[in-house]
Amino acid sequence: MSTPNEPTGPTPAAPPVARPRMRARDVARVHELCIRLDPELRDARVHPEARRAMWTRYRAIISTLRDLLPPAVAHPRPRGLEIGVGEGTLLLLLHEFVPQLRWEGLDLPRRHAAYQAEFDRLLRDRGLSLTEADLTRDPLPFPDAAFAAVSFSEVAEHLPPNVLLPTLRDIARVLAPGGLLVATSPNLTSLLNRVLIAVGVSPFHLPVSEDIAGCATYPHIHLYTAREFEALCRLAGLEPIRRDHLTYLAGAFFTVGRPLRNAAMRLYLAGELLLGTLLPGLRDGWLLAARRPA
Repeated sequence: MSTPNEPTGPTPAAPPVARPRMRARDVARVHELCIRLDPELRDARVHPEARRAMWTRYRAIISTLRDLLPPAVAHPRPRGLEIGVGEGTLLLLLHEFVPQLRWEGLDLPRRHAAYQAEFDRLLRDRGLSLTEADLTRDPLPFPDAAFAAVSFSEVAEHLPPNVLLPTLRDIARVLAPGGLLVATSPNLTSLLNRVLIAVGVSPFHLPVSEDIAGCATYPHIHLYTAREFEALCRLAGLEPIRRDHLTYLAGAFFTVGRPLRNAAMRLYLAGELLLGTLLPGLRDGWLLAARRPA
């Protein structure tokens, strides 16, 4: 018979971190909050199909992180890094819907120059921070093994090809052992790209930097298949553990007030969804998760 001070069984496990449910309206809410800061976007109307495409990508990233992250440690919370913050929607969604990590962002210098004070305030109100670095010139400005997870969404296609492998090696460096990389990018062999090539249009853009508010960046200058990206991850010391093909890019071609173009895009989407069910490699984007070996 045990005394009142003796344990009577296994120590109960710490309660799991809450997993708030993310819905399409949450993506719309956060996206509106972000684009209204930007003088060039604040009056824009976003087509519902474009919002649905965003929801597809963000849901896939967040679901992958939730599925593959190791059990959360309550104190201290591990750090998470989102590379390529852009207008900020994904960073805010990660903060809200993957709360077991302390998220922070990295983006190009002067990316938000036209509204930097407002953007910094938005992040600060949520306890988020933003670090600036140019991946074409600078290593990641973080110590080794600093992060439990890194989001690398829609960035690879903007980097010169000779920069991507060093960047992945640097991501492996800043990931803790067992840490997780989740990346998405347009799919080189998509049905959309095959159609473009068939009519004489390149799916690539000219490798000329664009100067936006003093922020030099590149358009889509190189695309990869998911298998190519897997091979690069292995060369960088990361082990791929999940690969998915998604349809999320075509939604960006829908335009408010362009019924003929929108009808053509709906026809295309129906074809991609049908063929992509049989041959996933025809879908317009991919997601890859890779882990740094423990």
